[in-house]
Parts: sequence; C-alpha cells; structure tokens
Amino acid sequence: MDVLDFPVYGDYDDGEYEFSNEQYEYVDVSDHSAYNIPFMELVRTCIMPVLTQGLNDAAVVLFCCFASFTVSCIIPESAFWRQRAINAFAALCGLCALFSVFGEDCYLLALVGASGYVLLWLGTAMSVLQFLQLQGFVVVVVAVTYVVLFEFKFGKATVVHKIRGAQMIIFMKILSLAHLDKPLLPSLLEYCGYIFCPGTVVFGPWISLDQYRLWSAKSHLLTVRNLIRSLWNFMQSFCLSFFCLSCSTCLMTWIFPFVINKWAEAYRTAAMFRYSHYFISYLSECTLIGMGITGVPVVKMLKIELPRSLVEVVEFWNIPMRNWLKRHVFWNVRKRLGVPAALAITYAASSLLHGLNFQLSAVLLSLAVFTYGEHRLRRELSEIYSACIQARSCRECQHKNTTKNPFVIATNLAFGVLAIFQLAYLGMMFDASPTQEQGYGYEHTLSKWSAMGFSGHYIALFMMVTQYLLR
Repeated sequence: MDVLDFPVYGDYDDGEYEFSNEQYEYVDVSDHSAYNIPFMELVRTCIMPVLTQGLNDAAVVLFCCFASFTVSCIIPESAFWRQRAINAFAALCGLCALFSVFGEDCYLLALVGASGYVLLWLGTAMSVLQFLQLQGFVVVVVAVTYVVLFEFKFGKATVVHKIRGAQMIIFMKILSLAHLDKPLLPSLLEYCGYIFCPGTVVFGPWISLDQYRLWSAKSHLLTVRNLIRSLWNFMQSFCLSFFCLSCSTCLMTWIFPFVINKWAEAYRTAAMFRYSHYFISYLSECTLIGMGITGVPVVKMLKIELPRSLVEVVEFWNIPMRNWLKRHVFWNVRKRLGVPAALAITYAASSLLHGLNFQLSAVLLSLAVFTYGEHRLRRELSEIYSACIQARSCRECQHKNTTKNPFVIATNLAFGVLAIFQLAYLGMMFDASPTQEQGYGYEHTLSKWSAMGFSGHYIALFMMVTQYLLR
C-alpha cells in the first residue's frame, strides 16, 4: 500500500467539530411562518441582532490580539527585555480574552495550561524518565486521564461542552511540546505566551511553537504595503466569518423555509452546522491576522461545499488540526508500530481531543470508513480505466483519460454529489435539540441515522465491498 497516496486518518479529525457557535441560538425551524417575510425584515429582526451579538462577543478577543501586535511593534528590537515583555503581555491578553468569553469558567483552562508546564518540567527533570525516554509518554497519559475524568466524573455537562474547543487547543499545544522521544520545555514566560496566545486560545487554530517564536521574535515593520495587505486579508476573513454566521442562524431557514422531505431537512440542518463552523474558522483567521501572524489558512469553504470527494472535505475542514494530527500522532506512531496502528491511534487521539462524546466519535469513525472506502474504490477504478477519477486530483496526470474526458467529468461529478449527500447524512444530527448545550448522546445520534435507514453506512459498505472485489 502506498502510504503517500493513502488518505491519512489524521485528515478525518477535520470533521471535528472542534468549534461551534453554541452562543448563537439556531433559529426555530418549526415556525415556518416566521421566515415568510421580506428580506429587509429578516435583516432587521434576525441578521442584525445576530451580527451585533457576534461582534460583541468577538470584540474583546480581537482587541487583545491588536494590543499584542501593537506591543510587539513598539518595543525596540534592541531591548534585552523585549522577548520577555512580549511573552508576558501575550499571556495576559490571552487570559483576558478567555475571561471575556468563558467568564469564571476560564480558571479551568488556566489550570490545564499551568498543569501542562508542570508535567513538561517533571518530564525533563526526572532522570529515570529521560533514561527510558518516557517523558512525552507520561504527559500524554496524564492528559488523556484528565480528559476522561473531566468528561465523565468531575465536569458539569454544560461547562464541559462550553469550554471543549478552547481546552482542545490548549491540549494540542501541550502535546505538541511533549514529543514522544524528548519533550520540548520553553521558558515559563514563553510557554505562557504560547499557550495563552490571544490569537489562538479562544477560537483557535493550533499553531506550532516555532510559528509563535517567529511572531514574537521578529520586528513587525508597518510599511504601507504590509498594512494594506494585512487589512485586506483581515477584512476578507472578517466578512466571510459574519456572512457564514448570518447563513447559519438566519439565511438558511429563510431561503429554505419549507422542506419537501427528510433529506432536504437533513441537508439544511447540516448546512447550518457547516456554516457555524466556517464562522469560527474564519474568525480564527481574523484573530491570527490581528496578532500579525499571516499565512495560516484554517478552512476552504468552497472545497467543502462543492467537493470532489470526501477526502477533500476532511482535508480542508480544519487545516491546522489536520497538520497537527499528521505531524504529532500519525507519523510518530507509524515509525514505531506501522500504518494500521497509526491509523487506529490517530482516530483514538481525535476522539479523546473532542472529549469522548459519542456523537462526535461516531461521526469521526463513520467519516473515516466512508473516506477510506471512497478512496480505495476510486483508486481501483482509476487504474482499471486509466482515468483521472481518484479522490484527489492528479498532480502530474499520466492517465489516458484526463479531466476533459466526458466519462471522467461525469464520474467526478457523481462522486461529488455523493460527498454532498454524505455530508448531509453525517451533519444532520447537529441540530438545535434541547440537549445541544450538554452535548448529544448515543440515542440522539442513532435515532437520526435510523430515520434515514442508515443509508450512508450502507453506501459506504457497498463501496468497501466493491473495491475489494475489484482488486
């Protein structure tokens, strides 16, 4: 099996569902008459209040990002205390951003960050662990134990669900420092600045310590060209973010006030969820740009809404998280235990990071199976017909039938429609049910899929069997 062509299961975690806009109530889709109104009335009664609430919630976080960027610009590069001041100010701004969003519950996130440094320090200080090369492993075990206990024993369901996204980002940063061979222990101030960086600590995304160091070390020259380019990138992400928020909470139900059947309703529910994810993803790009960190794309919406395959969906759903899983889980485990174990452990890591929620775990596992079956089937068909119909576009296509061939166009289009169908099937359960604030259980998940006759899973089973027979 060619590992380079294999869709790494780390991609599947991009089906995350790392962030969601629980603060912004989904509209009551049962009251169809409320959306049989003129567009300007919709703007006044729904879109403007939602945008105002979103701006109010994001304002403090964005202000903290701008403040951190300003401090990094005004402190002279020659000052010997520059790095320490930038790290300390970034950590302070990050804690303020956490408090503005999570209130008193932010102490739980601060506790996770502080505990991470203690674990990393103990891992480097204990000679026995160094001799056995178990420093990073101990950090991973403690982190997993905390997630399990907090999820099922000590944490209140609403609080767990509320802080899950931010907690996951902090854990990803800590675990990226806890290499399996030898952990990386920065200074205390640099660690705090990295963990509580205001550009990532609330909305994400994950960035590496090297990326943070590059930002904190370099002198940000405010030339007119750089300023215009940064403002343009910021405004693009900002407008896309709040457009997606409007779509998720208002426009989707206004455009589709009535549903013909359960499949149309499933598509609308899944689309509302996807756009809430785009809202947070593009907003996280804004916070990064506000800090002066550029060139870190988080999501590619068109690749998801008009997909070539499910492989592309998971690849572009959450790009930084996909990179984290491939870099810190899949490739590390593959070197020691091989590809099958690496795939299994990557999926387990994904589920643990998302808090061992049955619904998320079921979606991730299903997405992994769906994507694997599609990848293998399209690879077999591509070899049989010498056609450019694999799950990913060919980089240097050497097939006899290229992308301009009618058969290739029709096949890729059919698989694209199938990917949209599967997105609706998987995303339909992320609705506005009463248990949303506490997270969804297995009854909710299975009842949703059962109502659809488990059709998505049967399609995936058919693809798996077909690709096996074609070998």
